[in-house]
Amino acid sequence: RRNYSFCDSNLAVSNELSKQLDLIKKEGDKKQLLKSIKIIDDRIEDIDFVSSESNSSHKIGILSLEGEKPVPLRTFGDGVSRLLKIMLHAYQAKKGYLLIDEFENGLHYSIQDEVWRKLFELADELDIQVFATTHSQDTIKSFCKVAVENKQIEGKLISLGRSAKTSNKDQIVAVEFDEDQLKSFIDSGMEVRG
Repeated sequence: RRNYSFCDSNLAVSNELSKQLDLIKKEGDKKQLLKSIKIIDDRIEDIDFVSSESNSSHKIGILSLEGEKPVPLRTFGDGVSRLLKIMLHAYQAKKGYLLIDEFENGLHYSIQDEVWRKLFELADELDIQVFATTHSQDTIKSFCKVAVENKQIEGKLISLGRSAKTSNKDQIVAVEFDEDQLKSFIDSGMEVRG
Protein backbone atom coordinates (compact mmCIF):
# COMPACT_ATOMS: atom_id res chain seq x y z
CA ARG A 1 0.00 0.00 0.00
CA ARG A 2 1.41 3.40 -1.03
CA ASN A 3 1.59 6.45 1.18
CA TYR A 4 -0.57 9.50 0.47
CA SER A 5 -1.09 13.00 1.82
CA PHE A 6 -4.15 15.20 1.26
CA CYS A 7 -3.66 18.97 1.18
CA ASP A 8 -7.14 20.44 1.56
CA SER A 9 -8.16 23.83 0.21
CA ASN A 10 -8.41 25.50 3.61
CA LEU A 11 -5.72 27.95 4.44
CA ALA A 12 -3.31 26.45 6.91
CA VAL A 13 -3.77 26.26 10.65
CA SER A 14 -0.53 26.84 12.58
CA ASN A 15 -0.91 23.81 14.88
CA GLU A 16 -1.35 21.52 11.87
CA LEU A 17 1.67 23.03 10.10
CA SER A 18 3.72 22.77 13.30
CA LYS A 19 3.09 19.02 13.58
CA GLN A 20 3.94 18.50 9.91
CA LEU A 21 7.13 20.55 10.23
CA ASP A 22 8.20 18.42 13.22
CA LEU A 23 7.89 15.32 11.02
CA ILE A 24 9.97 16.96 8.27
CA LYS A 25 12.68 17.83 10.81
CA LYS A 26 12.83 14.18 11.91
CA GLU A 27 13.28 13.09 8.29
CA GLY A 28 16.06 15.65 7.76
CA ASP A 29 14.26 17.40 4.89
CA LYS A 30 13.95 20.87 6.43
CA LYS A 31 16.71 22.45 4.26
CA GLN A 32 14.98 21.32 1.09
CA LEU A 33 11.65 22.56 2.43
CA LEU A 34 13.15 25.99 3.09
CA LYS A 35 14.37 26.15 -0.52
CA SER A 36 10.79 25.46 -1.60
CA ILE A 37 9.24 28.31 0.34
CA LYS A 38 11.88 30.79 -0.86
CA ILE A 39 9.67 30.99 -3.95
CA ILE A 40 7.71 33.61 -2.00
CA ASP A 41 10.69 35.52 -0.57
CA ASP A 42 14.32 34.51 -1.02
CA ARG A 43 15.29 36.18 2.29
CA ILE A 44 13.64 33.33 4.24
CA GLU A 45 16.33 31.48 6.19
CA ASP A 46 14.31 29.43 8.67
CA ILE A 47 10.83 28.66 9.90
CA ASP A 48 9.67 27.35 13.22
CA PHE A 49 6.62 27.30 15.45
CA VAL A 50 6.52 28.54 19.02
CA SER A 51 3.83 28.46 21.68
CA SER A 52 1.64 31.53 21.93
CA GLU A 53 2.17 33.64 25.04
CA SER A 54 -1.59 33.74 25.69
CA ASN A 55 -2.27 30.06 24.94
CA SER A 56 0.57 27.53 25.23
CA SER A 57 -1.31 24.93 23.16
CA HIS A 58 -1.59 27.33 20.20
CA LYS A 59 1.44 27.51 17.91
CA ILE A 60 2.57 30.60 16.00
CA GLY A 61 4.73 30.33 12.87
CA ILE A 62 7.91 32.43 12.94
CA LEU A 63 10.03 33.17 9.87
CA SER A 64 13.70 34.10 10.18
CA LEU A 65 14.72 36.49 7.42
CA GLU A 66 18.23 37.25 6.25
CA GLY A 67 19.53 40.30 8.13
CA GLU A 68 16.24 40.97 9.95
CA LYS A 69 14.47 40.06 13.16
CA PRO A 70 12.18 36.99 13.04
CA VAL A 71 8.62 37.84 12.00
CA PRO A 72 5.29 36.03 12.41
CA LEU A 73 4.39 33.80 9.46
CA ARG A 74 1.00 35.52 9.17
CA THR A 75 2.68 38.83 8.21
CA PHE A 76 3.49 37.27 4.85
CA GLY A 77 -0.18 36.65 4.11
CA ASP A 78 -1.84 33.49 2.90
CA GLY A 79 0.68 32.75 0.15
CA VAL A 80 3.52 31.56 2.37
CA SER A 81 1.19 29.52 4.58
CA ARG A 82 -0.43 27.87 1.54
CA LEU A 83 2.91 27.16 -0.10
CA LEU A 84 4.30 25.79 3.17
CA LYS A 85 1.25 23.58 3.55
CA ILE A 86 1.57 22.18 0.00
CA MET A 87 5.29 21.51 0.41
CA LEU A 88 4.88 19.89 3.83
CA HIS A 89 2.24 17.58 2.35
CA ALA A 90 4.59 16.76 -0.54
CA TYR A 91 7.22 15.52 1.92
CA GLN A 92 4.60 13.51 3.82
CA ALA A 93 3.61 11.83 0.54
CA LYS A 94 7.12 10.45 -0.06
CA LYS A 95 6.95 7.33 -2.28
CA GLY A 96 3.20 7.80 -2.70
CA TYR A 97 0.53 10.27 -3.73
CA LEU A 98 0.04 13.97 -3.08
CA LEU A 99 -3.55 15.16 -3.42
CA ILE A 100 -4.04 18.95 -3.57
CA ASP A 101 -7.53 20.44 -3.49
CA GLU A 102 -7.98 23.84 -5.18
CA PHE A 103 -4.28 24.30 -5.93
CA GLU A 104 -4.61 28.06 -6.47
CA ASN A 105 -6.08 28.92 -3.04
CA GLY A 106 -3.83 31.56 -1.46
CA LEU A 107 -1.29 31.44 -4.32
CA HIS A 108 -1.01 34.52 -6.53
CA TYR A 109 -1.03 33.58 -10.21
CA SER A 110 2.43 35.20 -10.64
CA ILE A 111 4.18 32.51 -8.54
CA GLN A 112 2.26 29.48 -9.77
CA ASP A 113 4.86 28.61 -12.44
CA GLU A 114 7.52 28.39 -9.73
CA VAL A 115 5.28 26.33 -7.46
CA TRP A 116 4.54 23.87 -10.29
CA ARG A 117 8.27 23.66 -11.13
CA LYS A 118 9.04 22.85 -7.51
CA LEU A 119 6.27 20.23 -7.40
CA PHE A 120 7.57 18.59 -10.59
CA GLU A 121 11.06 18.53 -9.04
CA LEU A 122 9.74 17.07 -5.77
CA ALA A 123 7.63 14.51 -7.64
CA ASP A 124 10.81 13.14 -9.16
CA GLU A 125 12.97 13.50 -6.04
CA LEU A 126 10.43 12.06 -3.57
CA ASP A 127 8.88 9.50 -5.95
CA ILE A 128 5.38 10.97 -5.64
CA GLN A 129 2.50 11.28 -8.03
CA VAL A 130 0.68 14.61 -7.73
CA PHE A 131 -3.06 15.09 -8.26
CA ALA A 132 -4.39 18.66 -8.04
CA THR A 133 -7.85 20.11 -8.57
CA THR A 134 -8.58 23.60 -9.83
CA HIS A 135 -11.23 25.80 -11.42
CA SER A 136 -8.64 28.42 -12.40
CA GLN A 137 -7.69 28.96 -16.03
CA ASP A 138 -4.47 30.67 -14.82
CA THR A 139 -3.54 27.54 -12.86
CA ILE A 140 -4.17 25.33 -15.89
CA LYS A 141 -2.05 27.60 -18.11
CA SER A 142 0.73 27.61 -15.53
CA PHE A 143 0.58 23.81 -15.17
CA CYS A 144 0.70 23.43 -18.96
CA LYS A 145 3.70 25.73 -19.33
CA VAL A 146 5.72 23.86 -16.70
CA ALA A 147 4.62 20.41 -17.93
CA VAL A 148 5.76 21.22 -21.48
CA GLU A 149 9.13 22.48 -20.14
CA ASN A 150 9.67 19.38 -18.01
CA LYS A 151 10.03 16.41 -20.34
CA GLN A 152 11.26 13.89 -17.73
CA ILE A 153 7.95 13.98 -15.81
CA GLU A 154 4.61 13.34 -17.46
CA GLY A 155 1.89 15.89 -16.82
CA LYS A 156 -1.77 15.40 -17.74
CA LEU A 157 -4.96 17.35 -17.30
CA ILE A 158 -8.20 15.49 -16.74
CA SER A 159 -11.25 17.65 -17.29
CA LEU A 160 -14.58 16.55 -15.82
CA GLY A 161 -17.87 17.67 -17.30
CA ARG A 162 -21.34 16.59 -18.29
CA SER A 163 -21.68 14.65 -21.51
CA ALA A 164 -23.62 16.19 -24.38
CA LYS A 165 -23.95 12.84 -26.20
CA THR A 166 -27.45 11.40 -26.29
CA SER A 167 -26.16 7.95 -25.27
CA ASN A 168 -24.95 9.17 -21.89
CA LYS A 169 -26.57 12.62 -21.61
CA ASP A 170 -25.71 14.55 -18.44
CA GLN A 171 -23.40 11.85 -17.08
CA ILE A 172 -20.05 13.04 -15.76
CA VAL A 173 -17.27 12.17 -18.22
CA ALA A 174 -13.51 12.62 -18.05
CA VAL A 175 -11.47 14.00 -20.94
CA GLU A 176 -7.71 13.56 -20.71
CA PHE A 177 -5.18 15.97 -22.23
CA ASP A 178 -1.45 15.32 -22.44
CA GLU A 179 0.99 18.26 -22.39
CA ASP A 180 0.98 18.77 -26.18
CA GLN A 181 -2.82 18.60 -26.51
CA LEU A 182 -3.25 20.97 -23.60
CA LYS A 183 -0.71 23.42 -25.07
CA SER A 184 -2.58 23.38 -28.39
CA PHE A 185 -5.88 24.22 -26.65
CA ILE A 186 -4.32 27.01 -24.61
CA ASP A 187 -2.40 28.46 -27.61
CA SER A 188 -5.63 28.51 -29.62
CA GLY A 189 -7.37 30.53 -26.89
CA MET A 190 -9.87 27.79 -26.08
CA GLU A 191 -10.83 27.45 -22.44
CA VAL A 192 -10.02 24.19 -20.71
CA ARG A 193 -11.37 23.54 -17.21
CA GLY A 194 -9.63 21.15 -14.79
